[in-house]
Amino acid sequence: MLPVFSEFVEHMKKLGINASDEVLAYDDEGIKGATRAIWMLNAYGNDNVKMIDGGFELYKQLKKPVETGEETWIDNYRKGGEGFVFKRDLMTDMIQVREFISGRIPDTELVDTRPEAEFRGDTRKRSILVYFSKILLSS
Repeated sequence: MLPVFSEFVEHMKKLGINASDEVLAYDDEGIKGATRAIWMLNAYGNDNVKMIDGGFELYKQLKKPVETGEETWIDNYRKGGEGFVFKRDLMTDMIQVREFISGRIPDTELVDTRPEAEFRGDTRKRSILVYFSKILLSS
């Protein structure tokens, strides 16, 4: 689920992030947090979000620009939060999922990314289990 749009925009204001800004995302504990951030930013209108391949440590080792010091939330509050819009076309709802499962929506795949123990292929016969953690750990 996404956060409430107005709450998301408030957080972006505090961080000084606008929808047109380039955002580099990283996660030093796998990719769950970074990919979630990328998804939320994209769903709310920022199409210029990128994942730092190799995480923050590699980014620093490559001598890429890094800010240090205290955060400036109050200064940023005046400039962030601009241009965000909810991109409804990236979403679906349970009605569409049920139509897909019943076979009424062809040429679409339902990908289930839950852990294998939670996957219930018997009730979602048309869903495909893709356990991304295994894919990532094997590379």
